Amino acid sequence: MLKITTVKTDRRCRLVLEGNLISPWVEELKREWNDARVSAGNMPLIVDIRNVLAISPEAENVLFEMICEGAGFVCGGVHNRHIVQQLLRKCEMRERGQAPERIISGSTNRKQK
Repeated sequence: MLKITTVKTDRRCRLVLEGNLISPWVEELKREWNDARVSAGNMPLIVDIRNVLAISPEAENVLFEMICEGAGFVCGGVHNRHIVQQLLRKCEMRERGQAPERIISGSTNRKQK
């Protein structure tokens, strides 16, 4: 099961994910992500995966696209942080020439395009 909560403020839009990021909920995440991108406009989009227990390969592909589209991540736990770091590297390789990303205090910050 996966719970997705969208928290929108004047400064940012945050998707808070809780549970298992596996099929069939990956499709729901895609829908929520697309809705959040539209409603956020130019505001930063943050994806909070501190309470995600499992991430399937299919979900990694969605997270990869989110990272490449400019989402920032808040991570908790060694496993989730490692997955996001790998996806960041993969995205950087795809983009070539972008400044390396950094992880600070459990957060992965990504510049908006």
